[in-house]
Amino acid sequence: MRLLKDSHRFYFLPSSNLDALKNPELIDFWSGERRRALSKNLVVILEDAESALVPRHEDNRKQVSVLLNITDGILGEFLKLQIIATVNCGIHEIDQALLRPGRLVARRHFGHLSPEQAGKLAESQGKCLKEGQHLSLADILAENDELDEDNIQPRRMVLK
Repeated sequence: MRLLKDSHRFYFLPSSNLDALKNPELIDFWSGERRRALSKNLVVILEDAESALVPRHEDNRKQVSVLLNITDGILGEFLKLQIIATVNCGIHEIDQALLRPGRLVARRHFGHLSPEQAGKLAESQGKCLKEGQHLSLADILAENDELDEDNIQPRRMVLK
């Protein structure tokens, strides 16, 4: 994000507040942001957004609908927002409507790093690894000073 600060504007939005994207009272905010940043890409980051991305049910229908409208609807065309969502579930668990062409531009899976990659990253962070460990980015960047593979749970993320 630091590298893109001249061409992008980033907004962090808890997935529980997803209604802020289409709330009539906040449309003025988003259109004002668009006017102030005409040449910039506006990017909303939704962290841990599973509830807004998994197949629609009674408890999340509204959140999924908001994302569908933002990614491929009239509101999305007006606001010209890009969405990055992180999740800890597999792509097969995402609502199929969100995966249609034009909505999901890209996805990235961050799995375990090779022992060499993990070692280099840990070293750059001033941390020590046991030799031969396969760890994720999250595992290495966690606050623990020493990393023990026996206490690590795998983590996955998908980005849009």
